[in-house]
Amino acid sequence: MGITPSALLIAARQGQWQIVSQEIKTKTAINCRDETGLSPLLYAIGAGHLEMVDQLIAAGADVNFDRPPHGITPLMLAAAHHQT
Repeated sequence: MGITPSALLIAARQGQWQIVSQEIKTKTAINCRDETGLSPLLYAIGAGHLEMVDQLIAAGADVNFDRPPHGITPLMLAAAHHQT
């Protein structure tokens, strides 16, 4: 069993790689979202945790969804933060 979605979101935002890597192995909540529509991938991008971003994408994090109501995709957020 994986960690709770809220714990995963916090870990991604704070760059806690051990917690995120544990969830990557189980993949149960890798695409969860918080109440505003942010996912672990978006949190990792926004916080500049580029290694974590790469690992989340490799593990199957959804890169094609948008964050309502603004329609921000992970690619758009990465570009806005000057991350390639």
